[in-house]
Amino acid sequence: MDCVLCIDEMSIKTHLYYNLSKDYIVGFNNFYDQKSYQPAKHVLCFILRGLNYNWKQPIAYYFIRNTCTNFFSFDSKMNVPPERPYFFVNQQKIFYVFDAPHLLKSTRNNFFKYNLKFLNCITDKKFLDNFYTCDQSLYLLAPKLTDAHINPGPFQKMRVQYASQVFCGTVASGMRCCVEGGILPLDSQFTIQFIEDMDKLFDILNSKPIVICKEFNQPYKNTLSQRGHLLYMLRWQITINSLFQLWDDIKKPEFSLSTYRLNQDCMENLSGNFCNQCVLKSGHTDLPTLKWWTDSNHLPILTM
Repeated sequence: MDCVLCIDEMSIKTHLYYNLSKDYIVGFNNFYDQKSYQPAKHVLCFILRGLNYNWKQPIAYYFIRNTCTNFFSFDSKMNVPPERPYFFVNQQKIFYVFDAPHLLKSTRNNFFKYNLKFLNCITDKKFLDNFYTCDQSLYLLAPKLTDAHINPGPFQKMRVQYASQVFCGTVASGMRCCVEGGILPLDSQFTIQFIEDMDKLFDILNSKPIVICKEFNQPYKNTLSQRGHLLYMLRWQITINSLFQLWDDIKKPEFSLSTYRLNQDCMENLSGNFCNQCVLKSGHTDLPTLKWWTDSNHLPILTM
């Protein structure tokens, strides 16, 4: 059975309670097979989801004190280089894929903070800032752009849409119009190309089964245009090489892959559901407590 194992963590409210039936105090940090007496602040959750079919199932969770999802260190421990983005468990090959929406947000944050070297050229956010200023007063070529996109606060930085609407073909096209009109300098072409290429890359790695007009957001079929752009954008090396090699391993007739199934949206939905249940039950917006996780009625089989 082809499936995806999603791993992520969410913050919880520090809380201890006594499980009467098991004579056990719940809420301390779990570290491997040992329990410390430090109250847990996070829950690390594991969810299985179908690669080709609409099902998902939470299968395990662990209460932890400190954040531990440093997957960059994990790939070093598991010896997962970009050229061989997988490891074996019980002789079963496990492909290692970073969450594309998180990668997009991280790339946006670095693009805003630094001048990035891209194809031997340098990007500069000032061209995006200048475009946004001119566009708001004159043209509205990119109507979705707001101050929250250009200067995101802590909450905006957590939402994928603020990154995907910056790395957007509409923004790139609008900036090109400003170059042709003499509003932006020719030097901005490198930044414009970077924005457009990031839009196509995210489309490929977040494709849906519903066919839409965007060429690169079609389900992945390893077409020349899809593969060519991924090779061109090999900065996300482990994730891109995992997709290539996963495709070569499957090789089923007429197969297509909706790559959004490789991402953590199911985990985000689960976390959102828990928070909503907490609000409905308690009437306030505090973080969920450990009690929500230990109650088996809150871990049903979930459908898409």
